[in-house]
Amino acid sequence: MNQKPLIERLSRTGTQTGELDPALLAASFGAIYPPGGPLPDSGLTENHVEDDEPSAIPIDERKLSNEPKPAPRSLLEIAKARLHSLEPRTAQRKMEVWKMLGTMIEPLRAVDELVATLEREHFAVFTERWEQCLEQGRELVDSLPALQRELAEAQQAVRLADQKKADAIGVLRSCVQSVRKISRWATEAEIADAGHKEANAREAMQVATDRALLRMRELAEAETKLKRVENNLETLKTDMARLECSLKGVPFHDPETGLSVDPTAYKENW
Repeated sequence: MNQKPLIERLSRTGTQTGELDPALLAASFGAIYPPGGPLPDSGLTENHVEDDEPSAIPIDERKLSNEPKPAPRSLLEIAKARLHSLEPRTAQRKMEVWKMLGTMIEPLRAVDELVATLEREHFAVFTERWEQCLEQGRELVDSLPALQRELAEAQQAVRLADQKKADAIGVLRSCVQSVRKISRWATEAEIADAGHKEANAREAMQVATDRALLRMRELAEAETKLKRVENNLETLKTDMARLECSLKGVPFHDPETGLSVDPTAYKENW
């Protein structure tokens, strides 16, 4: 089990375009079925959201730089550099410089440590959300086979119900024709029997129609449930792409606002 920090794992497995690798995402979610392969005990072909056109986070190319940014200096380093940038002209000034160096070390070191803690907590939020996305995604991917089977069963039920409805309509038409063509010399019993058959056929046709409508509603519900899961997976993919950019410090355009987001903007005043 890879216990390395998430940011390190991302830097090795992620891309610089802000897009998540579909295979990596599927593996992270715990998908165990090969892409494009049939699901067990299902007549459907697997169609994971990963196989569709991805909803990538657009990278803000204008803010990308090929040159790596230098690591920001600590406040202590900055203060030392400034105090040593000019040579004291007198012994008294030299003593003041050394005194200042002695008094500022601990306070500035404490500030640097606090800033480092704030930065760790800042990225911990992204890491925690990433893990939540993975957990939610695994649950959604695990639910896909059952939902796809439910959809297949609902589609088959609709086909059978439509066939029974068509058969019932055919029987009713035959009964109606028989009543219309009954001989004028038919007995009362024969006329009553024909009318009875027509009434039964109408009732059967109505039952078949009602069942066909019920099967259609069940099909719509199955389609809605599957589509909801697929949409939720797309949302998670977008969230994870946004989180990846935030963790790696890659500028991107937020799809919700359309605005450019620079995850390293907080360092502008460093």
